Amino acid sequence: MEPAPRLSPGARWIPDVRGHGRGVVVSARPEAGLMTISVWRENVCTATLRLEPDDAAALISALADGLVDLDAPAELRRPA
Repeated sequence: MEPAPRLSPGARWIPDVRGHGRGVVVSARPEAGLMTISVWRENVCTATLRLEPDDAAALISALADGLVDLDAPAELRRPA
């Protein structure tokens, strides 16, 4: 596993399968009422997204739907 950038408390590092220090950091910003996703490569932040809760929920839904398309395990599939 490659090292993650320095994370703030509660943030989560998710590495890219391609390696080379690529990945995203997901963190809540309660003071702003937002979620932040930052894109990293070799300890350099290359982009950020600031999402309102409804947009973060839509992203989660899209990721869950994508898992179904990848033939996810039965416990993660949407009911027919």
